[in-house]
Amino acid sequence: MASTTKTVELESNPLTSMDLQEIQETLFLKRKALSENSIQLMQKTEHSRSNHSDLVDKASAEEEFRMKLRTQTLEQNLIRDIDNALQNIKNGEFGYCELCGNEIGKKRLQAHPMATHCIECKTTSEMKQGYRTSGKLL
Repeated sequence: MASTTKTVELESNPLTSMDLQEIQETLFLKRKALSENSIQLMQKTEHSRSNHSDLVDKASAEEEFRMKLRTQTLEQNLIRDIDNALQNIKNGEFGYCELCGNEIGKKRLQAHPMATHCIECKTTSEMKQGYRTSGKLL
């Protein structure tokens, strides 16, 4: 069986200080929106958890509460990822893959500023994860 290997060419234009400033602003705005949404979500949750006399209403309210908690957990994880990215910008460590140390790439970081892996490492990781979830061993 022939094996094909695909290599990704590294970008020749690294992040400039202007690029970093734009990414940092994007991260601040995204963090602010997530924080505000999280506060609103919890306020709405408090109001909707009143006593229900009907069992169907109570079950529906409890399911809605669980969904809101899942949403809030996802948002808190995003906020944590944003905080990590902002800290990496501050420390001068932003834009480098945590696995291989190569530059992540300007386009990838502009599209997903919380990225911590280069496209090659991320692809490899996702392929391994796909094998694990399908029950195949690597």
